Amino acid sequence: MNSEHWGPAEGSEPRALLVHGITSSAATMWELGTGLADAGWSATAVDLPGHGGSAPAPSYAFADIADALRDEFGGGYDLYVGHSLGGAVGTVLLARHPDTARRAVLIDPALLAPDSRLAQIPAQLEADKALAVADVAAANPRWHPRTVETRVAATRAADVEAVRSWLADNSPWDVTAAAAQVRVPVSVLVASSDSAVAPTLAERLPAVNPRWSFATIPDTTHSLHRDQPAVVLERLLASP
Repeated sequence: MNSEHWGPAEGSEPRALLVHGITSSAATMWELGTGLADAGWSATAVDLPGHGGSAPAPSYAFADIADALRDEFGGGYDLYVGHSLGGAVGTVLLARHPDTARRAVLIDPALLAPDSRLAQIPAQLEADKALAVADVAAANPRWHPRTVETRVAATRAADVEAVRSWLADNSPWDVTAAAAQVRVPVSVLVASSDSAVAPTLAERLPAVNPRWSFATIPDTTHSLHRDQPAVVLERLLASP
């Protein structure tokens, strides 16, 4: 899998592994990556299969992707960061390979998603591929210009057939059983609008696994790390 890196050489401590959401890319995590690097962290962001510079995969099942991530990028990270799809993948990764990271921050993770929401994604991706930088900037006036540019590039690079396979190979979309098995602290940052986090999970998951905690970030959408990168970075750097 393709990856982006910020900060000291890989292997330096502390280390973070960042995984993007569906139709996005490693490059779109640049604000968090550079922020972590400025704080002395070694930060690596991954292009999931069918996204960014990574080729399609033979299987997009969460377990297979989690194992492939572990095989290629190893473990022993101080922090795992996952947005949306990256949150689902990370949940399965941490359940299957507990020593992948010491703790995790999941940004509006798609842990449990209805088919009605997921079914819209391929068509939306095809439509979004036609959007210009100016269109995305106008729709997201708070985003940094570089964030807009990397988002547009990621959308155009995303493989529509791969996205369809992500959805098909993980139907029904539900990683809550894996979440119950995670053995490290997980902080979930929930968008205040258009959230992908099922409302019942904020009470249900901590009751099953007290390592999970949820906090809603005001004035944010599903892409809350683009809406409020400084706030998210503060949460990443906070002690567990």
